[in-house]
Amino acid sequence: MKEAVFDIETPNFDESKGYHTRNVPFICGAIIDDEGEYYYTDVEKFSEHLETYDRVWGHNALKFDSNVMKTSGYPLKHPVVYDTQIAAHMLDENNKVGLNECSKRYLGEEKTQSIKKGFVVDPHTVEGKEYVLQDTRLGFKLMKLFKKMLKEQDLWNLFTEVYMPMGPLLEELTENGIYVNQEKLDNLIEKFEERIEGAQTKFLETYGVNINSPQQLGSVIYRLPWAIPKTKSGYPKTDVDTIEAVCPHLLRDAAQEVLDYRKDNKQYKTYVKAAKKASSVDGYIHPPYNMDRTATGRLSAGGDKTKYWLSYQIQNVDVRVRHIFEAPPGYRFALVDADQLELRVLAGVTMDPDLMRVFAENLDPHAMTASKLFGVDLAEVTGSQRADGKTTNFAVVYGTTDHGLAHAMRISLRLAQERLKAFYEGYPMVSKRKALIEESVVSKGHFRNNAGRYRRFPNLNTSSAYQVNEAVKKAFSLDIQGYGAELMKKCALYAIPRLRNKYKCREHTHDEFAFYVPEETADESLEEIRQIFEATPLGFPVPIKFSGAHGASWAEVK
Repeated sequence: MKEAVFDIETPNFDESKGYHTRNVPFICGAIIDDEGEYYYTDVEKFSEHLETYDRVWGHNALKFDSNVMKTSGYPLKHPVVYDTQIAAHMLDENNKVGLNECSKRYLGEEKTQSIKKGFVVDPHTVEGKEYVLQDTRLGFKLMKLFKKMLKEQDLWNLFTEVYMPMGPLLEELTENGIYVNQEKLDNLIEKFEERIEGAQTKFLETYGVNINSPQQLGSVIYRLPWAIPKTKSGYPKTDVDTIEAVCPHLLRDAAQEVLDYRKDNKQYKTYVKAAKKASSVDGYIHPPYNMDRTATGRLSAGGDKTKYWLSYQIQNVDVRVRHIFEAPPGYRFALVDADQLELRVLAGVTMDPDLMRVFAENLDPHAMTASKLFGVDLAEVTGSQRADGKTTNFAVVYGTTDHGLAHAMRISLRLAQERLKAFYEGYPMVSKRKALIEESVVSKGHFRNNAGRYRRFPNLNTSSAYQVNEAVKKAFSLDIQGYGAELMKKCALYAIPRLRNKYKCREHTHDEFAFYVPEETADESLEEIRQIFEATPLGFPVPIKFSGAHGASWAEVK
């Protein structure tokens, strides 16, 4: 197989303006293969040369270089571009994956100091040519090394069959974008600003303190001086988690006003303003997706300078904000998502017989857990008991501690410990799996999940129970959430290409996929999409089921 490494230079761009590869022109480029080095200032000749290879590599090429070629009018003919930056993340999820960082860590080389400091490429100078060739030489050496390492660590198939094909698919989602009603967004910004300013003024008039000042809030929030939690600096703790954890009879009425204010402020800054900043001139948000940011293998979205609305956990977005994300005229906003994905993965990974039976017989997993927690038959589980079963299920899946469960359920620490003990006794294979994870973490310094991804703990102090527990928690997250993320990648690779001619996928976050479907055939279209996702051949022992809904906006389907 004939392969090469390439690198492209462009003018400086402002990533904060959104979809950063749009209309960024090619200045010059270099190609290196086993036979020599090649430098071009003509994009057409550069493109023609690249087409002579069976496989091309680049550092951050999936997101950047391949899109520069596309917007320059010369899209790469290769169906997949291989990316050494993604390879670097798969080989070491704990360190930075930029070209310079990887070169220093793996090769003991780095760019020359004169070039690193604000150098602007002039493609027609010797220095400009050397700048591009230097990056390409480093990329070529990394390619050779990473290929060897990926194969040695049995990551090559996952890299080539899942991660690299996902690159073009994610860029397709970025290009499709998701529509934002700008008029509604502007009105929402105005309402949030009025509400926030009003809350600040009212709080100052009522209590005589600044609601944004933690130092002033302590005596206003807490009833008794000895009940005031303190920071290391001696100031009152006034964050949301601390306030919510304090017993209600130790709080004043002002505490709820602070919580409401913080909620509004977070929604405004984190989602509303971010949506405005991320909106492109076409009225859509085009969030770049990342496969090299999370240790579990989950996708993230957003750039380094702009935090796009998709960068955050979708379930935290207020319904008031969701209304601005709507389908264009004549369409409906459709969502399909994997039902109880993490619990299905937990069942399939541990092969616990009762968990397997839940999904084989279409039983209620939360009621099943409740029956174990409270010692009652499945048919006798009450609504409140099921709610406790659900909270416990997700506490286990997401690695919540006994203290976290006690806080979430508003119960004593002792009772929370009893609930977790009952869970693991009721599902003994889950307990066995966690013991296996701990053994791997302690004895090997890493854990590898069933999809092939690693979580490494190079500096773990095995004599520290705290460090071991934290490492096991992270490894368990990789085992369940990480494996779920790999299953969703496979579903995306199977379903989206089969749907794109009729329905463009607009967004993918964790276990959900968003589409716009024609208004007149919304029900039929949604069912077609759902069935294709569910038909993905995963080879997993537990069936992954999808459900869906549609509405005029995102708010109507959540």
